[in-house]
Amino acid sequence: MGVVDRKKHFFYKIAFFIVRDSGDSFLARVCEAHLTYDSEEIAPSTAEANVGMADTAFGAADGPSGGENARWDEPIPLGAMPAVPAFAWDMLPPSVSDYVRDVSDRQGSPPEFIAVSLIGAFAGVVGNGIRIAPRSCDDWAVVPALWGMLIGEASMMKTPSIQAGLMPLDDLQTRLDRDYAKQREGLVVEMELARLLNQELASQAKLALRARNLEEAHRLLSMRPQVVQQAQIRLQVGDVSETRMVQLLAENPFGLLAVHDELPAFFSRLIKRSGSSERAMLLKAATGDVRHSHDRAGRARLDIPHLTLSLLGGIQPARLTAIVRDANGNGADGLLARFQLSVWPDPAPDRQGIDRRPDVAAAEAVRAIFRDAYDCSRGSIGPKILRCELAAQDLFDRWSARNLAEAATRAPALQSHLVKSVKTIASLALLIELMRGGRQQVSFAGMQMALRWAPFLAAHAERLYALGASGTAEAERILDKRLHLPDCFTARDIYRSSWSGLGKAAVEKGLHELFRHGYLRPEIRATGGRPTTVYVWNPRLSDPEVFADKI
Repeated sequence: MGVVDRKKHFFYKIAFFIVRDSGDSFLARVCEAHLTYDSEEIAPSTAEANVGMADTAFGAADGPSGGENARWDEPIPLGAMPAVPAFAWDMLPPSVSDYVRDVSDRQGSPPEFIAVSLIGAFAGVVGNGIRIAPRSCDDWAVVPALWGMLIGEASMMKTPSIQAGLMPLDDLQTRLDRDYAKQREGLVVEMELARLLNQELASQAKLALRARNLEEAHRLLSMRPQVVQQAQIRLQVGDVSETRMVQLLAENPFGLLAVHDELPAFFSRLIKRSGSSERAMLLKAATGDVRHSHDRAGRARLDIPHLTLSLLGGIQPARLTAIVRDANGNGADGLLARFQLSVWPDPAPDRQGIDRRPDVAAAEAVRAIFRDAYDCSRGSIGPKILRCELAAQDLFDRWSARNLAEAATRAPALQSHLVKSVKTIASLALLIELMRGGRQQVSFAGMQMALRWAPFLAAHAERLYALGASGTAEAERILDKRLHLPDCFTARDIYRSSWSGLGKAAVEKGLHELFRHGYLRPEIRATGGRPTTVYVWNPRLSDPEVFADKI
């Protein structure tokens, strides 16, 4: 760091303490960003350094390129959703992707909808019977309980996609129901014989009591046969009450898949009762390996050693705004972040279904995968735990470190979502390995396929949480007053003008949003006294055609 840089660093250090005590939190963040920027000795002329400085100042890392000498890009329209990548077929094993492709082509539905539905159904089948140990030495084991959310308008085929993903699970459930019916038929005779024998022993015990032979009566009653009828195995459940859900989870200790065709009612109930026991129970169930006890007056206590619930549903974007804002406010308990498999693809009006016969072989291959995984997950005493082979472990560790570092730069709600993706990718690695036929350890190919989901899901998460970003209305108000402001202005110039809806707090939100979309950049300038943050308009806004399209 040269002499000039040291003087500049000392200036910002003094400025930081001055503005921190003055209550100007935004300006304090700008000065603090400059301190970090200078201490790392990054050349101030590089675009990368300017991006990092500006992003830190605004508390976000998703703004456009900044800096005094950086190139100005065309501004992004306010309210525009972040871009998401197209679904890649190598994110699934070939036997599974063949089925997803066939259904997507015939239905005209987004392939990511079918893929997420299929993975959610597969997670429900595996339950807590098979787990993955994401670390080479630690005993931490992850249960592949996954929550998926399909986001799209009513015309985007969410319900048919969910049904296609549930097809192999429904087929497996039919087989289990048939086996249960046969078992129940065999128990009918035994239960009737047990009833008659109980009546006979009770009669003899009464005679023994009349003869005051208590020992004989006790012996006769202890001989009464007990026929235990096992509960019917279920893999899937709909929208039920908390008590019924706990009862079903107790009867199905390997876990369940909850399916909500429309999620708004689910969210509405939990948001209204943010501190309810149901919400707390569901948050624990998403972990998949938490002991849960359910106590209610007048009812027997239910103890569940491993509370496991996967969840799948659809929702329209218009119903999501309040939910995302709840995740940033009173509902910041990780409920929305549990929906790790949230996908929001771009609408494709030209996507038309193809009228052709289904690929029977692809469908049967998926059914076989579900049957084999079910038998494997229930075939041993205690859960089966898979570890990663050496190359797969190294790949996962390096990605995990990068992911946590990236998450630390994001807003709290999105940060919570990205941190939880470590468990998600580990779960996907396990499920993909099971789909590929692996039963001993997670291979490098399985882990590589799972990690292809990481940037894909992260992009969709950014689009999801962008709904809760405040400041769009304020940004539009500032933009409306652009012609009344100089090319270089301060926040004080705006809120001292007493324009409607542009108080001090609103101006800070609006400037943040305008920066994120590339309409302006912040700069700190020395004035001989207290440093001043000024804003410079994007020169591209001088073009009337460009400006008219960006409001």
